[in-house]
Amino acid sequence: MTPDADEEELELFAERTYRLIVRLEDLSVDAVENAVREAFDAEFEEVDVSEFAAGATHSEFEGTHEGNDVTGTVSEDVNGTTVLTLLDIVYVDGAADLLDALNDLLRDETLGRAARRLREHDADENPLEKVL
Repeated sequence: MTPDADEEELELFAERTYRLIVRLEDLSVDAVENAVREAFDAEFEEVDVSEFAAGATHSEFEGTHEGNDVTGTVSEDVNGTTVLTLLDIVYVDGAADLLDALNDLLRDETLGRAARRLREHDADENPLEKVL
């Protein structure tokens, strides 16, 4: 039995993406969220995580950077450390640009160091999993 010529073929594929996670020891969640709003024109949605980790906070954001969609989270872990996660970051160059945009606003050494480290690697050959 041959398939009808008018039938659509189903093509399955997977694209690997990587998360960039930066722990910001000396910055408050509010400062990071404000910088993300300004840098990425982002909107936040609060997520209740209190039942999983008392005292922790977590919010997800969507925005744009130079015409590209940016998604991620800003949270505070149980130790009080602010954690910035950028999602769907595939290549080093894109991640470094995002960190530079935030570093311009926050002037945090952690962001600056991470951006420099990412820029030292070739974007086409070094997905983040090989760099971080």
